[in-house]
Amino acid sequence: MAKTSYTLLNFRKKFYKWNSSLSFFLSIISFLIIVYEFGIYSTDKNRDVFEYIYFYSIIIIGGLKILRYLVLFPKKLPIEVWIFDSLFILAVALLATGKFHYYNNTYWLWKLVNNNIWLYVMISLIFFKKISGLGIGLSHKRFNPALIFVLSFLILIILGTLLLLLPNATHNGISIMNALFTSTSAVCVTGLTVVDTAKDFTLFGQTIILILIQLGGIGIMTFTSFFSFFFKGK
Repeated sequence: MAKTSYTLLNFRKKFYKWNSSLSFFLSIISFLIIVYEFGIYSTDKNRDVFEYIYFYSIIIIGGLKILRYLVLFPKKLPIEVWIFDSLFILAVALLATGKFHYYNNTYWLWKLVNNNIWLYVMISLIFFKKISGLGIGLSHKRFNPALIFVLSFLILIILGTLLLLLPNATHNGISIMNALFTSTSAVCVTGLTVVDTAKDFTLFGQTIILILIQLGGIGIMTFTSFFSFFFKGK
């Protein structure tokens, strides 16, 4: 009996690891393709291929989520995880049915669901959810909170610099130092610029800067909140 329970537990751990790893891999590949599509010029033919990759990646990730619930029967999950997974599975179901068949009386709904913007949003949500899961895992390994804060800002600044250097991020290109300064300023929420953000950056570049500002602001608020609780001694 004990051996059977151990075997079942070992299977559940391996299944969860395999399921999560495959979902993470698909989300990374799809997200990198989104960055390539918007950051580097691509032909219409490439966009059709990208759309198929996005669609089937989402379908597979949704199927893996359903399979995980059927096999593992998780009970002690936070309510926000249940809500997120339920909405995601519902969105995948709408996406799948709308892709293969249009219903005459609800054509507007399927046309709305099959807009590519939903593919981008869903892939980005899954990607950042997986990345945040890695961050939570690191927080349980007793790393110095100050070190985690500094490293997270450093990684975010480097990623922002690389994204701002992409051809479609600016109208006439940008130097590495200017991209680094802009990324650092956005993440640290200083508001300093060395180039005209409105004129020199495209909509893609301005969106990157906006995201860096939001993520940097969240990081600063988290860091401030941590030390406010720390010095209270609770």
